[in-house]
Amino acid sequence: MKTILIIDDNQGLCAELADRIAAMGYKSISVHCLEDALTTLENCSIAIDLILLDLGIPVKPEGPTRPETGLNLLDRIVSEPGTPPIIVITSHGKGHHLCRDVLQRGAQGFIGKPLDEDPPEVQIKKVLANPTTFPPQPNGHLRPFMGGVLIVHKARIDLMGVEVGGNNPQSIIRRVITALAPKPGAVAKKISAQALSDAVGVDTAAKITAAIREFRILCIDKLRAAGVECGKNDIIETTPVGYHIKDWIKVREGLDEPDRPQVEEDSDLIMRQFAKSPKLTRRQIGDGVRIPDPRVKTALGRLTDQKRIKHVGGSGITTTYEIAPAT
Repeated sequence: MKTILIIDDNQGLCAELADRIAAMGYKSISVHCLEDALTTLENCSIAIDLILLDLGIPVKPEGPTRPETGLNLLDRIVSEPGTPPIIVITSHGKGHHLCRDVLQRGAQGFIGKPLDEDPPEVQIKKVLANPTTFPPQPNGHLRPFMGGVLIVHKARIDLMGVEVGGNNPQSIIRRVITALAPKPGAVAKKISAQALSDAVGVDTAAKITAAIREFRILCIDKLRAAGVECGKNDIIETTPVGYHIKDWIKVREGLDEPDRPQVEEDSDLIMRQFAKSPKLTRRQIGDGVRIPDPRVKTALGRLTDQKRIKHVGGSGITTTYEIAPAT
């Protein structure tokens, strides 16, 4: 009998999920914080076949809940070889940027809240029938970060063509980047957290520090998924004087650029995989970009039509593609 681990601090929701899982003929175990989840995964004598993970969980029992805690746990689980597949429990719609983010990090699906609007049985059966785990990528396969262009669009921030947050036009990090960005030909400014809070209209320096910390984590994770190793001080550096944007980062605005369709973003992710290997199977591409297979197929069809890649053999997930020769 398959066993499902539920990680959610809402004990009422855990009980409801446990009842529905039992009705499907499966067992379940419920834990309510990051620490208990890790202990269960490390010490449980029963094999876990699937994890249901709510992002808004505390680190310790009865502690404050933060989405970053769930994201950190997701990253930690998928970094270990042979770990079970994960379905994220989310109150966001399936088109939300957070949902796309967790798919790229290794989740295989979503269960929406409230449960009556998005029956969990469908996702659970689907993932258990076709589980996929994502092996960790060794550091040796990552290219070192050498700087790049940071573009502040209306609806996002891009670095090296990779979306690194800033989806809320009123987010603190967007204002921080604008305040730190040097004028053309000028030296990057070094500004303390307190001075930045005054400059961008935030009531405490702690909010500036938190926004920069979260932005660094997101940049590291997103660039790593794109095959680039980035350190926490490689973009916004902390100095004794204050924060500043590194000299190898060029900041510019992209205010007039419209939001890009999902297929374009997926195509860019796939082409970055071909930059590391000129010939890939569909399975290798899917494992590398960590997006659902239907989206992989759509993007591959688009890239083939554009003659950027070509089909060279195989079928299904073993279909092989390579970079098309320049014309």
